[in-house]
Amino acid sequence: MAHAPGWRDDAFMATSDPDGPTGRAPAGARNSPIEVLERWERHGALWRVRHVSDELAIVDLRTCHGEPVDRLESHDPELIEYLRRTVREGL
Repeated sequence: MAHAPGWRDDAFMATSDPDGPTGRAPAGARNSPIEVLERWERHGALWRVRHVSDELAIVDLRTCHGEPVDRLESHDPELIEYLRRTVREGL
Protein backbone atom coordinates (compact mmCIF):
# COMPACT_ATOMS: atom_id res chain seq x y z
CA MET A 1 0.00 0.00 0.00
CA ALA A 2 1.31 3.44 -0.91
CA HIS A 3 1.59 6.05 1.80
CA ALA A 4 1.37 9.81 1.65
CA PRO A 5 4.52 11.75 0.84
CA GLY A 6 6.74 12.02 3.89
CA TRP A 7 5.53 8.80 5.50
CA ARG A 8 8.25 6.48 6.82
CA ASP A 9 8.10 3.13 8.59
CA ASP A 10 4.30 3.30 9.06
CA ALA A 11 4.87 5.07 12.38
CA PHE A 12 6.67 8.30 11.58
CA MET A 13 5.57 11.30 9.59
CA ALA A 14 7.97 13.95 8.40
CA THR A 15 7.21 17.13 6.51
CA SER A 16 9.56 19.37 4.63
CA ASP A 17 9.44 21.83 7.56
CA PRO A 18 11.61 20.45 10.40
CA ASP A 19 10.03 22.92 12.83
CA GLY A 20 6.47 22.21 11.71
CA PRO A 21 3.83 20.28 13.62
CA THR A 22 5.13 16.85 12.69
CA GLY A 23 8.79 17.83 12.79
CA ARG A 24 11.60 15.37 12.28
CA ALA A 25 12.74 12.87 14.84
CA PRO A 26 16.44 12.50 15.65
CA ALA A 27 18.22 9.76 13.74
CA GLY A 28 16.96 6.37 14.90
CA ALA A 29 14.03 7.82 16.84
CA ARG A 30 10.43 7.11 15.91
CA ASN A 31 7.26 8.94 16.77
CA SER A 32 4.11 6.94 17.25
CA PRO A 33 1.16 7.96 15.08
CA ILE A 34 -0.62 9.14 18.25
CA GLU A 35 2.33 11.41 19.07
CA VAL A 36 2.12 12.82 15.54
CA LEU A 37 -1.57 13.68 16.00
CA GLU A 38 -1.02 15.18 19.46
CA ARG A 39 1.86 17.31 18.20
CA TRP A 40 -0.27 18.39 15.23
CA GLU A 41 -2.97 19.57 17.66
CA ARG A 42 -0.48 21.35 19.93
CA HIS A 43 0.55 23.46 16.95
CA GLY A 44 -3.07 24.49 16.38
CA ALA A 45 -3.67 22.31 13.35
CA LEU A 46 -6.64 20.01 12.76
CA TRP A 47 -6.99 16.39 11.79
CA ARG A 48 -9.93 14.34 10.56
CA VAL A 49 -10.46 10.58 10.55
CA ARG A 50 -11.01 9.53 6.95
CA HIS A 51 -11.15 5.76 7.58
CA VAL A 52 -10.73 3.41 10.51
CA SER A 53 -11.08 -0.37 10.49
CA ASP A 54 -9.60 -3.22 12.49
CA GLU A 55 -6.54 -3.17 10.22
CA LEU A 56 -6.06 0.40 8.99
CA ALA A 57 -6.45 4.01 10.07
CA ILE A 58 -6.31 6.93 7.64
CA VAL A 59 -6.26 10.46 9.03
CA ASP A 60 -6.19 13.71 7.05
CA LEU A 61 -3.81 16.26 8.57
CA ARG A 62 -5.15 19.77 8.02
CA THR A 63 -4.17 23.36 8.57
CA CYS A 64 -5.87 25.37 11.29
CA HIS A 65 -8.23 26.56 8.54
CA GLY A 66 -9.16 23.03 7.53
CA GLU A 67 -7.19 22.61 4.29
CA PRO A 68 -5.70 19.12 3.93
CA VAL A 69 -1.90 19.14 3.81
CA ASP A 70 -0.90 15.53 4.43
CA ARG A 71 -2.26 12.12 5.31
CA LEU A 72 -1.30 9.69 8.06
CA GLU A 73 -1.90 6.00 7.32
CA SER A 74 -1.12 3.33 9.87
CA HIS A 75 -1.79 -0.27 10.84
CA ASP A 76 -0.89 0.52 14.47
CA PRO A 77 -3.55 -1.07 16.75
CA GLU A 78 -2.97 1.60 19.43
CA LEU A 79 -3.78 4.36 16.93
CA ILE A 80 -6.89 2.52 15.75
CA GLU A 81 -8.16 2.23 19.35
CA TYR A 82 -7.23 5.87 20.08
CA LEU A 83 -9.20 7.08 17.05
CA ARG A 84 -12.22 4.94 17.92
CA ARG A 85 -12.16 6.21 21.50
CA THR A 86 -11.74 9.82 20.35
CA VAL A 87 -14.63 9.59 17.88
CA ARG A 88 -16.82 7.78 20.44
CA GLU A 89 -16.15 10.45 23.07
CA GLY A 90 -16.71 13.24 20.54
CA LEU A 91 -13.29 14.84 21.11
